[in-house]
Amino acid sequence: MNSKLTKFAQAAVLGLAITLTLNACEEKKKQDGTAASTAEPAAATTQETASESQPSGVGGCPDKEPSITTEAVFLAHTEDGEEQVHSTFRLPGGEEITFLGEDDVKKGDKVSITYKSMGRHDFDGSCYYVERIISLKKIGKSANILTDTRDKKIYWTTKIGEQVWIAENLNIEMGKSVCPIDECPEGDCNDERNKKINCKIYGRLYDWETAMKACPSGWHLPSNAEWDKLLRYVDGTSGTESPYESKTAGKYLDANHTNKFGFSAERGGRIPPDGADGFAGFRGYWWSSSEDDNDHAYSRIMGEDAVYYGSDWKNFQYSVRCIQN
Repeated sequence: MNSKLTKFAQAAVLGLAITLTLNACEEKKKQDGTAASTAEPAAATTQETASESQPSGVGGCPDKEPSITTEAVFLAHTEDGEEQVHSTFRLPGGEEITFLGEDDVKKGDKVSITYKSMGRHDFDGSCYYVERIISLKKIGKSANILTDTRDKKIYWTTKIGEQVWIAENLNIEMGKSVCPIDECPEGDCNDERNKKINCKIYGRLYDWETAMKACPSGWHLPSNAEWDKLLRYVDGTSGTESPYESKTAGKYLDANHTNKFGFSAERGGRIPPDGADGFAGFRGYWWSSSEDDNDHAYSRIMGEDAVYYGSDWKNFQYSVRCIQN
């Protein structure tokens, strides 16, 4: 056979093989494409479902759920270094919370607010959260808000049985009073800034002589009998024993337990004359107006669940709760 014809035949066979191979590849691509297009809607549906289940937020930082609704009393508008206005409110129990924005309220107004921790994306890729008010409704000035005319501080009050109590530890600077120094939220407990933070949380601590005249006009330091009446009401018991102790009242009066009666007890500890550690955040000590003798006065002490009584030197520094006259 002619060599040229032989080469031509070989080339034809090779061309046919290549064509068949290319056709097979194209067919496979079509099959793969059909499978891919069939699977695609399912993937899209999964993506949409996942998107719908994510809470709102910015930059992939979801908002914290759920939102919180509470009563509050308005304290002040403040302006930061960037000329942004902030609104500060006082929550039941004494905690203060600040929101960005200026609300149409005046100091002492009682409101119902709904707020939420909203996610924001920082420059380094991390998430941070800001508290934002979703809705605010004025309730007006209320009987359970007290403004101390001496320093203009605002306190919540609560009625428990027949008694009306200030529902926060007193926090007016007078006489021999100091800020608690244990369990500081940040850094050195002796730092002045941290002392002020502790005063906001726990109120001030007073020696007995100062405590006797510390309550606002129309209010006074409770006696043993008045403490007894409170604890018996919480326990649902009766009797005449005094000072009365309770094994369970603490969990109903403590701000960090059930706080069933709105008493919002914050355990500010104590400071003895030598300035030693005083259990702030762990144990609460409150003066009674009742004396044990010339040098000692009675108190109420709260640990976890129990509330019991003690008698200490009058120069110890304890928290003060006031009861209405």
